[in-house]
Amino acid sequence: MAGHGRNREEDQGRLLERLVEIRERYRMESLDPQIEACRRGLRDDGVIDVAVLGRFKAGKSSFLNCVAGQDVLPVGAVPVTSVITVLCFGEREQARVRFLDGGEVVVPVGKLPDFVTEEENPENRKGVDLVSVDLPSLRRYPNTRFLDTPGLGSAFRHNTRVTMEWLPRAAATLVAISVDQPVSEQDIALLADLARHTPRIGILLTKVDLLGESDLAAVTRHVRATLDRELGAGFPLFHFSCRAGSDRWRGQIAERLLDPLSVRQGEEARAILSHKMGTLIREQRQYLQVAWEAASAHDSDREILRGRILNERVRLANVLEEISLVAGKCREDVRVRIEERILRHQGTLLHGTREKLAGEISSWRGNLWRLTRRYEGWAQGHFAREMSALSEAEKEGFWALLRDVRDRMERLVEGFQGRLAENVRTALGIEFDRSRVSLDVGVPPLPDTSCGRVFDSHLDIVWFLVPPSVFGPLIRRHFLHHVGFEAEKNLFRLSAVWRESTGAEIARLARQAEKAIRSELSTLEALLGRQAAESPGIREAIVELTRHMEAVP
Repeated sequence: MAGHGRNREEDQGRLLERLVEIRERYRMESLDPQIEACRRGLRDDGVIDVAVLGRFKAGKSSFLNCVAGQDVLPVGAVPVTSVITVLCFGEREQARVRFLDGGEVVVPVGKLPDFVTEEENPENRKGVDLVSVDLPSLRRYPNTRFLDTPGLGSAFRHNTRVTMEWLPRAAATLVAISVDQPVSEQDIALLADLARHTPRIGILLTKVDLLGESDLAAVTRHVRATLDRELGAGFPLFHFSCRAGSDRWRGQIAERLLDPLSVRQGEEARAILSHKMGTLIREQRQYLQVAWEAASAHDSDREILRGRILNERVRLANVLEEISLVAGKCREDVRVRIEERILRHQGTLLHGTREKLAGEISSWRGNLWRLTRRYEGWAQGHFAREMSALSEAEKEGFWALLRDVRDRMERLVEGFQGRLAENVRTALGIEFDRSRVSLDVGVPPLPDTSCGRVFDSHLDIVWFLVPPSVFGPLIRRHFLHHVGFEAEKNLFRLSAVWRESTGAEIARLARQAEKAIRSELSTLEALLGRQAAESPGIREAIVELTRHMEAVP
């Protein structure tokens, strides 16, 4: 079996090499992200992810607690944040919290709510990227990670975004649907999107203890009929309740889904890769069909075809100008909102700083020079700590602004791709569905919060000319007054640093969007420029890809 697995991986590697050759020959650069995803799949360590998705309060966390055999994940009336929580086997029970800035801490499992609930971490202000929980109780599944994803459709929009970003990573997904809210339009849309990314999907019908046997059977029939009618797919359906018969339901799910995944871990990992390869092959074949139509047309007809597909509605200059305008508007909006978020702390910072300084300064002794140096050292340390704490408290809000910009840029790219796809369908009658674009939003580093010298002048060098009994009270009052200026200066400085870093990230997102659009346009232009002499080669490639599509499971 191991040899068979290695042979399969070698076959997939050779197939990917062939797809790359076709990409190079026909200059399909817009497929590079999918090719890179397949390359990552070939390098994968074999660990598979099982994601549990669904609407808020559908019973996802309760189900995973049941799988783990202990109450690990918080459940209750408050939805979780934009934090993916991973449960996996580990010899020692612990939770590893990874932050967006790259830091990581290890905490007891009992501290999990401090990082993954809206109540303790509202809007993910602590900047948590991922929480991994090691549990000895998951020894039965040593190569499987269980993902508790944020609830879709909760009051917190950032939850939905982070959940959707994980779709392509899962080997299998369970979509939790509660019997008291069976099958919404959102569930249908989620399942349709999942089918594009994930080879194995199951329905987890939760809270079945709320219904009697006859009512449960009726709801089950309704769910199956709705999914068959809307999606034409017979997803396996599992019942679950954390209150009644949980061992029974858990046993059925383990036997029919989880155990086969764990036993066939290598096979399942290869199936995920096959799924990604299938998507790549399908899109590459769509492109080549465009090239075939262009190469088969007469020269005059080919130009007409180019005009119909690459018309004024998708002219590059217009789209790039729109991206530039959006980026400029977003930079201005972000500038204003960052200033608002930073400067709203001015009163609190000033009051707290003067209060602390007053408590410290009463014990300071020495001449004017020494008091000045003492004040400078205190102010530098104090404002460095305060600005760092303020950045930490506000950074998730700033990153949320960047994610909003990312969403707008992605919509511009997808709108451009959609117009091109519609033109292809109109001109050639070819279905031309492209994968969803995903721009990469970076995490700006926390700014430097160190302070420089407090005084620009050096009048304190004349300390020996002023009696301590005279300058002591005066200089202390001066320090208390001056510290207000320092507080305001540091807030404006912090605001400027954050504006600069977020502005740079917005510019980078705009460049990514421009690159995606240029790649799409460049690919189609290259395909539409194919000549009649190339028709046989294109046709052979289409036949080859069709054969691969039929062979890929």
